[in-house]
Amino acid sequence: ATKVDLASQLATISAFEAKAVASAELYVKETEANLADLNETVTNIEQTRPVTQLTVDDVVKAKPEIVTRTEEMVKNGQFTVDGYDEKFPSLVMI
Repeated sequence: ATKVDLASQLATISAFEAKAVASAELYVKETEANLADLNETVTNIEQTRPVTQLTVDDVVKAKPEIVTRTEEMVKNGQFTVDGYDEKFPSLVMI
């Protein structure tokens, strides 16, 4: 009959179990943090007004650099936005 060092085997199993539990606890914390971020994102989406209800003041408040860029474009006589026609082609038939 072969003798098995039961104490050594149990210690190995306990060490493995401790690592598994620590890993699971870390996973739970990371998952809870991700869920909190997702819940915040969903809340922000739910509270957002439709684009059709935005005013110029709302846009300027969110992106103040738009005023500077627009003033610069008008000063330079540029009344079209680069890339606009490529992104939104004209539907006018010639």
